[in-house]
Amino acid sequence: RIPHLHNGLGLAQLHLARAAWDAGGAPGSGLGEAHAAFVQAVAVAPTQVFGYINLGDLLIWRARTEPGGRRFLDEAERRLRQGLKAAPGHRGPLANLGRLAAARIETGAGDPVQASASGEAVLARALATNPRDRDSLQYLGELRLAVANGKVQQKRALRGDFEQAEAPLRKALEEIPDSRET
Repeated sequence: RIPHLHNGLGLAQLHLARAAWDAGGAPGSGLGEAHAAFVQAVAVAPTQVFGYINLGDLLIWRARTEPGGRRFLDEAERRLRQGLKAAPGHRGPLANLGRLAAARIETGAGDPVQASASGEAVLARALATNPRDRDSLQYLGELRLAVANGKVQQKRALRGDFEQAEAPLRKALEEIPDSRET
């Protein structure tokens, strides 16, 4: 009944599922097991934020990768907002709410203008706590890229739209110069 153990089990299952997905396979039962473990972490420690963050991350990933996945976005938002109630102003739920806004735009769930505005607002709050937070910077870049890609579909994208997306991503890379990501 220790929340960090439930979160650890959930993270292990989530990483196994993502590795299978990245290799071209099906995520298998790992997603369900990860979800159950994160729900248990929240149940045993509802005032700790990490179970909520992990649930939000899992649900956003599913929304982006599964057919019809946008059905997961409302639950992700509910869980992340519960996390903010448990830990007001915590950067983790704020950053992930910004990432959720990008997923809403990418999946066509809701008004993209509203999603962009709300995502920018929560990411500004997250970055106010630490302007060098690479996750918040990455999610800001993802949000702006989702907006730019939406403009491409409408044939009204400008170079500056992509430059706005690029700036926080470059800053995130500067924060982790030894990153091996490509």
